[in-house]
Amino acid sequence: MIGFGPKGCASIGGTMKIQQVETRLVRLPVEEPLVGAPPYPAMMREFLTVRVLTDDGIEGIGITAFGGKLMRALKAAVEEWGRGVMQGRGAGER
Repeated sequence: MIGFGPKGCASIGGTMKIQQVETRLVRLPVEEPLVGAPPYPAMMREFLTVRVLTDDGIEGIGITAFGGKLMRALKAAVEEWGRGVMQGRGAGER
């Protein structure tokens, strides 16, 4: 297996392990809010970002396109999956 470390140097051998999984809930305004309208919850859209860090210093970032009332449940599920299933596993394992 060939991978690239934090400084772009190729490393041969060993398996990268997932060291950390972070999630963040981000609220952004809708693309075209009404001009002069008072702010209200429907003007904001929530996204969940996921950042996966490996022991080799490589990181990956993902973002959901899913939203709605289940966003907080999705965040909790991804956090549990990251802590309980992915941390310590090889980056290529399923």
